[in-house]
Amino acid sequence: MLWSPKEEQIILELKDKIQEEYFNNPDEYSREIILSNISSILKYAQRFYKRQFVDHPQIKGK
Repeated sequence: MLWSPKEEQIILELKDKIQEEYFNNPDEYSREIILSNISSILKYAQRFYKRQFVDHPQIKGK
C-alpha cells in the first residue's frame, strides 16, 4: 500500500500516542486508550486502502 505523507503522519502520530501511553501514563485508563488508538489505526488503514479503488471522474475535455 502506498500512503501519502499526510496519511503516513496520521498513522505515526497514533503509534506515538500508543507508545507514550504505554510507557509514561500507566493507569486504569491506559488499556482503553491504547485499544482506542489501535482501532483508529485500523480504521484509517481501511480508509486509505479503499481509497485506492475509488473511481475518480475523468476531467472533461482532455
